[in-house]
Amino acid sequence: MEDLNWRKQQLHRLLSKRNKMMRHKKTRGLVLQGLDMVNQHIQSLQHSLAEIEILKAGKFWREHGEKSPGFLKRSMVSRENRRSIVELRNLTTGDLCQDQPSISNIATNFYTSLFTPEALDSTALSVIIRNIPGHLKLNSDQQESLMMPIDVEELLTDSKQTRRLSSPGPDGLPYEILYLVMKFPPFHDLIQLVYNEALKKGKSPPSWNESVMCLLYKKGDPTDMKNYRPLSLANSDYKLFTRNVNRRIMEVSSNLISRQQLGFIPGRFIAENGMICQLLMEDAQRKWSIAEQQENNPTFSTLDSDIGLLLDQEKAYDRVNLEYLTKVLRKFGFPRPLIKCISKLMGDNLIRININGHLSTEVAKLRGLKQGGSSLSCTVQLGI
Repeated sequence: MEDLNWRKQQLHRLLSKRNKMMRHKKTRGLVLQGLDMVNQHIQSLQHSLAEIEILKAGKFWREHGEKSPGFLKRSMVSRENRRSIVELRNLTTGDLCQDQPSISNIATNFYTSLFTPEALDSTALSVIIRNIPGHLKLNSDQQESLMMPIDVEELLTDSKQTRRLSSPGPDGLPYEILYLVMKFPPFHDLIQLVYNEALKKGKSPPSWNESVMCLLYKKGDPTDMKNYRPLSLANSDYKLFTRNVNRRIMEVSSNLISRQQLGFIPGRFIAENGMICQLLMEDAQRKWSIAEQQENNPTFSTLDSDIGLLLDQEKAYDRVNLEYLTKVLRKFGFPRPLIKCISKLMGDNLIRININGHLSTEVAKLRGLKQGGSSLSCTVQLGI
């Protein structure tokens, strides 16, 4: 408080001094030389006082928060309206259904079909695996680093990098509570045992294969299930494990993933693809302009006949085939215990869909990755 008062007094004194200097007429040249220094001091004090006010405002918000009942009610109603699913179209009959049991059945049938793997073409799969260059393989040091025992300090470090206020899974425990539990020394041996059993033997708690799915509307027809983005709410201890495994894989697989894959890869910038597309479009426009100008010239021929094609795989994360991914990871030289661990986490999932606050019956997720939280997203890039 004394420091704050001193700063305010100094600022008042400097402002008065500057006003006097501005009114001084006889030695205006000399005065202007010192005016810059006074202005710098004033600016510095004003900046420090503004920072103090920002800290005070933040402290007040954390202590008191938003207390307006009307504001809270409007926020909750608006959020519920965005998440509510009023009606869905039955994919078989085409009828619109509005009652809760029918809506749940439509969602359950849709995701049961989506998460059921299709038969793979073994010949095509063999060709794809055979065409992976032989030099794209992990060495022994990289394999060993993937299977290094997980310790509590490593988990605590990963936990600090998680997003705060993220939605918890079915057990309701957020990262903040899990972090406090993991810091408790009597639990360290048990924590390390559970996580290393999962890593080295593929034995994980049953709760790691259970999650609740929330549906977020994207755009288009709100009665069409395809226009909803599924987000899986998994337990925090599971997400912490997959975050750890995902980080380990990313550290050793940068040379295995195509240079054209820029998204979700450390050290690569996804905006580069946008820039490349922009350059291609500008080049195509330039060639088109030249062709238009030479339309009546019989000796002119276009420079090339290239075309641009945009491909977007529908439900890409949800369609990842476990058998295909397993064979790709083996080809890249990933340790078999780690492949077994990933297969266990991907292949034995049970999901319940949250629709308007009601949980559906369980849906077996036999393919695809969970979207939301810390999934094994890097395995998709390896598969591509």
